[in-house]
Amino acid sequence: MRKLLLIVTLSCSISAFAQNENWKKTITPEVALKAVNLFKSDPMGKDADGALSVITNFAENSDQVTIEISEKYFPWKFGSLGKEFDSKFLGAFIAGNLECQLERKIKKSCPIEGIHLVLETYQALRNAKKIKAHQKIEKWIELDKKGELANEVGI
Repeated sequence: MRKLLLIVTLSCSISAFAQNENWKKTITPEVALKAVNLFKSDPMGKDADGALSVITNFAENSDQVTIEISEKYFPWKFGSLGKEFDSKFLGAFIAGNLECQLERKIKKSCPIEGIHLVLETYQALRNAKKIKAHQKIEKWIELDKKGELANEVGI
């Protein structure tokens, strides 16, 4: 069920860019990185969802990055934090992963960087009182502060 939800969520993120046959000219790595920075600066801002559309479309259609998505990178049941936030968390994971690859000029999934951006997004939503605390995510934040998160996740 989770995998289906991930696929549906990702598919729903498709914007007009994917319909544009010249998407490679429209979404360059530089544009994708600007979208990542825009999202990171305000994950709840009015431009955040548009930035995630650019990011997910680049990730899906580019041969410069590879993103591996696994249930183990999301320590909660999708929908339990609010269905309206599922695509934001998935997009944050993709954005952090994509940013790592483009900045390091590698084509290898960077899940821990994706998880870091998910945790930052979670904290922004918590600070804005949009979602309630989640025990496992809070544990991950503490493990991350200690440098032990990658071991917990199995990366």
